Amino acid sequence: MSTRHGELATFLVHEQWRLEQLAYDIAGHRCTARECAETAAAVERVSVVLREYAASLPFERFGDDPGSSTVVEGGSGD
Repeated sequence: MSTRHGELATFLVHEQWRLEQLAYDIAGHRCTARECAETAAAVERVSVVLREYAASLPFERFGDDPGSSTVVEGGSGD
């Protein structure tokens, strides 16, 4: 995994943890307005980062055409 991909993955895992913590705090009636506001801002940052990352990628991966099929040679049916 390249540094860029690793940094993005680490960032996303951290923000996932933040959302999980908020969910537990909400369920336990321990959530504060500050926690909600900070998490909302973090979700907005995730959105920006993912859009920037997506802009650097091809729209579809090669071979992902739903109408296409892949032929595999050398399988047990040969």
